[in-house]
Amino acid sequence: MKIRILVVDDSPFIYKAIARILPEDDYEICGSGKNGQEGVELYQRLKPDVVTMDITMPIMDGLAAAREILRRDPKAKIIMLSAMGDEEIVQEAKTAGIKMILKKPFKAPDMLAALSKVYALDNSDAEDAAQQDDNYLEYFRTALKDTLQDMAGLECSFGETELQQGILESEGLAVILGIAGKMTGRVILDTSREVACRLCGMMNGEEYGLEDDFVLFSLAEFLNILSGNATTNINNSHRGLNLRLAPPSVFVGRRLNINSPKVKAHMIRMETAAGAINLSVGFEGS
Repeated sequence: MKIRILVVDDSPFIYKAIARILPEDDYEICGSGKNGQEGVELYQRLKPDVVTMDITMPIMDGLAAAREILRRDPKAKIIMLSAMGDEEIVQEAKTAGIKMILKKPFKAPDMLAALSKVYALDNSDAEDAAQQDDNYLEYFRTALKDTLQDMAGLECSFGETELQQGILESEGLAVILGIAGKMTGRVILDTSREVACRLCGMMNGEEYGLEDDFVLFSLAEFLNILSGNATTNINNSHRGLNLRLAPPSVFVGRRLNINSPKVKAHMIRMETAAGAINLSVGFEGS
Protein backbone atom coordinates (compact mmCIF):
# COMPACT_ATOMS: atom_id res chain seq x y z
CA MET A 1 0.00 0.00 0.00
CA LYS A 2 1.39 3.39 -1.00
CA ILE A 3 2.00 6.20 1.46
CA ARG A 4 -0.33 9.07 0.54
CA ILE A 5 1.24 12.55 0.61
CA LEU A 6 -0.54 15.90 0.70
CA VAL A 7 1.71 18.73 -0.54
CA VAL A 8 0.77 22.23 0.69
CA ASP A 9 2.99 24.87 -0.89
CA ASP A 10 2.38 27.97 -3.03
CA SER A 11 5.44 27.16 -5.15
CA PRO A 12 4.97 24.84 -8.17
CA PHE A 13 8.73 24.33 -8.05
CA ILE A 14 8.55 22.67 -4.62
CA TYR A 15 5.60 20.51 -5.68
CA LYS A 16 7.56 19.23 -8.69
CA ALA A 17 10.70 18.72 -6.58
CA ILE A 18 8.80 16.51 -4.15
CA ALA A 19 6.95 14.64 -6.91
CA ARG A 20 10.18 14.00 -8.76
CA ILE A 21 11.94 12.26 -5.86
CA LEU A 22 9.10 10.04 -4.65
CA PRO A 23 9.45 6.37 -5.65
CA GLU A 24 6.24 5.49 -7.50
CA ASP A 25 6.02 2.06 -5.90
CA ASP A 26 5.97 3.46 -2.36
CA TYR A 27 4.41 6.95 -2.51
CA GLU A 28 1.65 8.90 -4.20
CA ILE A 29 0.69 12.56 -3.99
CA CYS A 30 -3.01 12.44 -3.22
CA GLY A 31 -3.52 16.21 -3.36
CA SER A 32 -1.90 19.65 -3.35
CA GLY A 33 -2.86 23.02 -1.92
CA LYS A 34 -1.51 26.49 -2.62
CA ASN A 35 -2.23 27.99 0.79
CA GLY A 36 -2.91 26.92 4.35
CA GLN A 37 -6.67 27.19 4.04
CA GLU A 38 -6.68 24.80 1.10
CA GLY A 39 -4.37 22.52 3.07
CA VAL A 40 -6.82 22.29 5.98
CA GLU A 41 -9.76 21.61 3.67
CA LEU A 42 -7.84 18.99 1.67
CA TYR A 43 -6.64 17.24 4.81
CA GLN A 44 -10.21 16.88 6.04
CA ARG A 45 -11.34 15.47 2.69
CA LEU A 46 -8.37 13.30 1.70
CA LYS A 47 -7.04 12.08 5.08
CA PRO A 48 -3.43 11.72 3.83
CA ASP A 49 -0.77 9.73 5.67
CA VAL A 50 1.73 12.61 5.70
CA VAL A 51 1.53 16.35 4.95
CA THR A 52 4.42 18.50 3.69
CA MET A 53 3.63 22.07 4.70
CA ASP A 54 5.32 25.30 3.64
CA ILE A 55 5.42 28.06 6.27
CA THR A 56 5.06 31.26 4.23
CA MET A 57 1.87 31.15 2.14
CA PRO A 58 -0.99 33.54 1.32
CA ILE A 59 -4.42 33.52 3.01
CA MET A 60 -3.29 31.21 5.84
CA ASP A 61 0.33 30.46 6.68
CA GLY A 62 1.66 26.97 7.31
CA LEU A 63 1.92 27.23 11.08
CA ALA A 64 -1.70 28.35 11.39
CA ALA A 65 -2.80 25.58 9.01
CA ALA A 66 -0.81 22.97 10.92
CA ARG A 67 -2.37 24.06 14.21
CA GLU A 68 -5.84 23.79 12.72
CA ILE A 69 -5.16 20.35 11.26
CA LEU A 70 -3.72 19.12 14.56
CA ARG A 71 -6.66 20.60 16.46
CA ARG A 72 -9.00 18.50 14.34
CA ASP A 73 -6.72 15.47 14.22
CA PRO A 74 -4.00 15.30 16.93
CA LYS A 75 -2.51 12.27 15.14
CA ALA A 76 -1.77 14.20 11.95
CA LYS A 77 1.80 13.76 10.67
CA ILE A 78 3.20 17.00 9.29
CA ILE A 79 6.62 17.85 7.90
CA MET A 80 7.22 21.60 7.88
CA LEU A 81 9.28 23.05 5.02
CA SER A 82 10.92 26.43 5.46
CA ALA A 83 13.56 28.57 3.79
CA MET A 84 14.23 29.96 7.27
CA GLY A 85 15.64 27.83 10.06
CA ASP A 86 15.87 30.25 12.97
CA GLU A 87 15.26 28.83 16.44
CA GLU A 88 12.06 30.83 17.03
CA ILE A 89 10.31 29.29 14.01
CA VAL A 90 11.61 25.81 14.86
CA GLN A 91 10.36 26.10 18.43
CA GLU A 92 6.98 27.45 17.33
CA ALA A 93 6.58 24.53 14.93
CA LYS A 94 7.50 21.99 17.60
CA THR A 95 5.12 23.61 20.07
CA ALA A 96 2.32 23.30 17.50
CA GLY A 97 2.96 19.54 17.36
CA ILE A 98 4.73 19.33 14.01
CA LYS A 99 6.69 16.10 13.72
CA MET A 100 9.66 17.25 11.63
CA ILE A 101 11.13 20.35 10.01
CA LEU A 102 13.18 20.43 6.77
CA LYS A 103 15.06 23.47 5.57
CA LYS A 104 14.79 24.44 1.92
CA PRO A 105 16.44 23.53 -0.35
CA PHE A 106 16.18 19.90 0.75
CA LYS A 107 18.04 16.96 -0.72
CA ALA A 108 16.17 13.91 -1.99
CA PRO A 109 17.63 11.52 0.63
CA ASP A 110 16.69 13.93 3.43
CA MET A 111 13.10 14.25 2.20
CA LEU A 112 12.68 10.49 1.79
CA ALA A 113 14.18 9.85 5.23
CA ALA A 114 11.84 12.44 6.78
CA LEU A 115 8.78 10.95 5.08
CA SER A 116 9.73 7.45 6.17
CA LYS A 117 10.45 8.48 9.75
CA VAL A 118 7.29 10.56 10.18
CA TYR A 119 5.08 7.90 8.60
CA ALA A 120 6.52 5.28 10.98
CA LEU A 121 5.62 7.32 14.06
CA ASP A 122 2.85 5.61 15.99
CA ASN A 123 1.77 8.76 17.84
CA SER A 124 2.40 6.91 21.06
CA ASP A 125 3.08 10.11 22.99
CA ALA A 126 -0.31 11.61 22.13
CA GLU A 127 -2.14 8.32 22.67
CA ASP A 128 -0.44 7.62 25.99
CA ALA A 129 -1.26 11.12 27.15
CA ALA A 130 -4.89 10.75 26.11
CA GLN A 131 -5.15 7.49 28.05
CA GLN A 132 -4.11 9.10 31.33
CA ASP A 133 -7.55 10.54 32.06
CA ASP A 134 -7.47 9.48 35.69
CA ASN A 135 -4.18 11.29 36.26
CA TYR A 136 -5.53 14.48 34.68
CA LEU A 137 -8.69 14.27 36.72
CA GLU A 138 -6.61 14.32 39.89
CA TYR A 139 -5.04 17.62 38.82
CA PHE A 140 -8.48 19.17 38.33
CA ARG A 141 -9.80 17.67 41.57
CA THR A 142 -6.88 19.15 43.51
CA ALA A 143 -7.21 22.53 41.77
CA LEU A 144 -10.94 22.59 42.48
CA LYS A 145 -10.42 21.90 46.18
CA ASP A 146 -7.65 24.51 46.49
CA THR A 147 -9.53 27.19 44.51
CA LEU A 148 -12.68 26.75 46.60
CA GLN A 149 -10.61 27.20 49.75
CA ASP A 150 -8.61 30.16 48.45
CA MET A 151 -11.45 32.12 46.82
CA ALA A 152 -14.44 31.25 49.01
CA GLY A 153 -13.02 29.74 52.20
CA LEU A 154 -14.99 26.57 51.46
CA GLU A 155 -14.18 22.96 52.20
CA CYS A 156 -15.65 20.31 49.94
CA SER A 157 -16.37 16.59 50.02
CA PHE A 158 -16.15 14.64 46.79
CA GLY A 159 -18.77 12.15 45.72
CA GLU A 160 -18.29 9.49 43.07
CA THR A 161 -16.62 10.42 39.79
CA GLU A 162 -18.80 9.21 36.92
CA LEU A 163 -17.95 8.46 33.30
CA GLN A 164 -20.05 10.77 31.15
CA GLN A 165 -20.78 10.06 27.50
CA GLY A 166 -22.62 12.42 25.16
CA ILE A 167 -25.15 14.72 26.80
CA LEU A 168 -24.70 16.56 30.08
CA GLU A 169 -27.99 17.57 31.70
CA SER A 170 -27.22 20.85 33.42
CA GLU A 171 -28.73 22.00 36.69
CA GLY A 172 -29.30 25.46 35.23
CA LEU A 173 -25.97 27.28 35.03
CA ALA A 174 -23.00 25.96 33.06
CA VAL A 175 -19.61 27.58 32.47
CA ILE A 176 -17.71 25.97 29.58
CA LEU A 177 -14.01 26.46 28.93
CA GLY A 178 -12.04 24.95 26.05
CA ILE A 179 -8.59 23.34 26.26
CA ALA A 180 -6.19 23.38 23.31
CA GLY A 181 -2.71 22.02 22.75
CA LYS A 182 -1.41 18.57 21.91
CA MET A 183 -4.74 17.38 23.29
CA THR A 184 -8.02 19.22 22.94
CA GLY A 185 -10.88 19.10 25.40
CA ARG A 186 -13.16 21.12 27.63
CA VAL A 187 -14.07 21.74 31.25
CA ILE A 188 -17.63 22.43 32.40
CA LEU A 189 -18.56 23.83 35.81
CA ASP A 190 -22.23 23.04 36.38
CA THR A 191 -24.54 23.98 39.24
CA SER A 192 -27.88 25.58 39.99
CA ARG A 193 -28.36 29.34 39.85
CA GLU A 194 -29.12 29.40 43.58
CA VAL A 195 -25.85 27.64 44.45
CA ALA A 196 -24.01 29.96 42.05
CA CYS A 197 -25.37 33.00 43.90
CA ARG A 198 -24.33 31.61 47.30
CA LEU A 199 -20.87 30.71 46.02
CA CYS A 200 -20.46 34.17 44.48
CA GLY A 201 -21.49 35.74 47.80
CA MET A 202 -18.89 33.72 49.68
CA MET A 203 -16.20 34.73 47.19
CA ASN A 204 -17.08 38.44 47.28
CA GLY A 205 -18.50 38.99 50.76
CA GLU A 206 -21.91 40.20 49.51
CA GLU A 207 -25.31 38.73 48.72
CA TYR A 208 -26.42 38.42 45.09
CA GLY A 209 -29.74 37.66 43.41
CA LEU A 210 -30.48 35.44 40.44
CA GLU A 211 -30.72 38.46 38.15
CA ASP A 212 -27.23 39.76 38.95
CA ASP A 213 -24.81 39.34 36.03
CA PHE A 214 -21.88 39.61 38.44
CA VAL A 215 -22.64 36.04 39.50
CA LEU A 216 -21.94 34.84 35.96
CA PHE A 217 -18.67 36.79 35.71
CA SER A 218 -17.55 35.43 39.09
CA LEU A 219 -18.26 31.81 38.17
CA ALA A 220 -16.50 32.22 34.83
CA GLU A 221 -13.39 33.61 36.55
CA PHE A 222 -13.56 30.87 39.19
CA LEU A 223 -13.44 28.17 36.49
CA ASN A 224 -10.74 30.05 34.58
CA ILE A 225 -8.50 30.18 37.68
CA LEU A 226 -8.94 26.55 38.74
CA SER A 227 -8.48 25.29 35.15
CA GLY A 228 -5.40 27.47 34.75
CA ASN A 229 -3.88 25.96 37.89
CA ALA A 230 -4.73 22.42 36.78
CA THR A 231 -3.38 22.75 33.23
CA THR A 232 -0.21 24.47 34.46
CA ASN A 233 0.51 21.52 36.73
CA ILE A 234 -0.28 19.07 33.91
CA ASN A 235 2.09 20.90 31.56
CA ASN A 236 4.84 20.89 34.19
CA SER A 237 4.44 17.16 34.73
CA HIS A 238 3.90 16.13 31.09
CA ARG A 239 6.32 18.01 28.87
CA GLY A 240 5.20 18.73 25.33
CA LEU A 241 1.43 18.87 25.87
CA ASN A 242 1.41 22.70 25.88
CA LEU A 243 -2.19 22.90 27.06
CA ARG A 244 -3.81 26.34 26.79
CA LEU A 245 -7.21 27.66 27.80
CA ALA A 246 -9.88 29.35 25.68
CA PRO A 247 -12.06 32.10 27.22
CA PRO A 248 -15.03 30.71 29.21
CA SER A 249 -18.64 30.89 28.04
CA VAL A 250 -21.64 30.92 30.39
CA PHE A 251 -25.05 29.39 29.69
CA VAL A 252 -28.14 29.85 31.86
CA GLY A 253 -31.59 28.32 31.51
CA ARG A 254 -34.37 26.36 33.16
CA ARG A 255 -33.18 23.28 31.26
CA LEU A 256 -29.81 22.90 29.53
CA ASN A 257 -28.48 19.91 27.62
CA ILE A 258 -24.84 20.13 26.56
CA ASN A 259 -23.78 17.69 23.85
CA SER A 260 -20.10 16.71 23.50
CA PRO A 261 -20.18 13.75 21.07
CA LYS A 262 -16.41 13.48 20.54
CA VAL A 263 -15.42 13.87 24.18
CA LYS A 264 -15.16 11.14 26.77
CA ALA A 265 -15.56 13.05 30.00
CA HIS A 266 -15.65 12.37 33.72
CA MET A 267 -18.01 14.18 36.06
CA ILE A 268 -16.58 15.12 39.46
CA ARG A 269 -19.40 15.66 41.96
CA MET A 270 -18.87 17.53 45.23
CA GLU A 271 -20.77 18.99 48.16
CA THR A 272 -19.95 22.34 49.74
CA ALA A 273 -21.59 24.65 52.27
CA ALA A 274 -22.88 26.62 49.26
CA GLY A 275 -24.45 23.51 47.72
CA ALA A 276 -23.68 20.86 45.11
CA ILE A 277 -21.19 21.68 42.34
CA ASN A 278 -20.24 19.48 39.38
CA LEU A 279 -17.08 19.62 37.29
CA SER A 280 -16.94 17.75 33.96
CA VAL A 281 -13.46 17.23 32.45
CA GLY A 282 -12.95 15.56 29.08
CA PHE A 283 -10.54 15.32 26.17
CA GLU A 284 -11.43 14.68 22.53
CA GLY A 285 -10.44 11.28 21.22
CA SER A 286 -9.54 9.94 24.68
